[in-house]
This record gives sequence, structure tokens and C-alpha cells, in this order.
Amino acid sequence: MIFGNSNPPPPRPNTDIPEAKANLFSVLIAWWANDFISLGYKRHLEKDDLYVLNNARLAKTVTDKFEVEWKKETQKNCDRKESIFIKSSIHGFETGFLSRTILITAIHRKVLVLSGKARNLFSNGKIINLMSTDTSRIDFACTYFHIIWAAPIQCCMALGLFIFNIGPSALAGFGICEVTLFVWATAGLIKQNKK
Repeated sequence: MIFGNSNPPPPRPNTDIPEAKANLFSVLIAWWANDFISLGYKRHLEKDDLYVLNNARLAKTVTDKFEVEWKKETQKNCDRKESIFIKSSIHGFETGFLSRTILITAIHRKVLVLSGKARNLFSNGKIINLMSTDTSRIDFACTYFHIIWAAPIQCCMALGLFIFNIGPSALAGFGICEVTLFVWATAGLIKQNKK
């Protein structure tokens, strides 16, 4: 039984994250996190229950790799149209979380070496906004990027199931939903552009 009420084990400090050694199937369905989820069901999690990140996921490691790639790209011809950030992403920065970690650490390092004149141009509020809001948008975009191709497939599947179960009258309800969604999205964009 996965979620039993038997005696939960005590915290195990400094345990490496199992994802690093998990097989492809375990990573795809997040089975490697099963023990952690089960433990959280049995008792409150403590700090020592959290896994230790492997070296490849540490902020210092990914940011150092990013800075190396950034320097390589900036030394090349400026007339290249390929995005530096996209090129760096291809080299292994696959998730929004890692991208956010890299950007926050890079901004923090840059702030520490700003000259007095540059500090006047970038207030504390502007720097905090860069480190929180703007990096969160990149994380959000990476997380929900696949909706662009997945949502139409899901809508077609839902419509097929509706037509199969209800009949052609499902098209009317589906059409109303789509029009409502379009109006809502357009109103949101107009409101955003006015700000």
C-alpha cells in the first residue's frame, strides 16, 4: 500500500534526489517522488526530509554554464540573428525553473558589481522586479508553452466525446464556450495593453 499509516521513518538528512538515478519511465511519471509523497502523507515533512540537489541542478553550476555560453555568444559576430538565450537553452537549460534560477543568480551577480553611476539607473525596486516578476514570466512561459499544441488536440477530443455521447447538439454548446473564451481572452489583452 502506497499511503499506509504505519510508523513513518525519521528524517534522513542529506539524501540525494532520486530523480538523478531514476530510469526514463520513472522520470516521465514522476515515480521517483513516490517515497517523498508517501512520507508527506504519513507525517509532516521536515527540513531534513528534503532531497539534496545533484550538482547539475545547483544554481552556481547552471549559472556558471550559462555565463560561459553567454560569453561565447557575445564574442561572436553581432549580426547573427539567432537568440543567445534560445541557443543557451538548447545546451541544457530545459525547464523554466532552471531558466529562472539562472536569471536570478545572474542578475544578483551583476548587481554586486554595478558602479555607482549604474546604481542610480537601477533602483532597488527595479532590480527586485527583474528578479521576481520578470523571471517568473519566463518560468510561466516555459511551463505552459506546450499548451499551444496540446490545447487544440484536447478540444478536438472533448468535442468528439460530446458529439458521441450527446449528438450534434453538442456543437452549439461547444461553440458558445469557444466564443465566450475568445471574448474573455480579447478583453484581457485589451485591458493589458491599456496599462
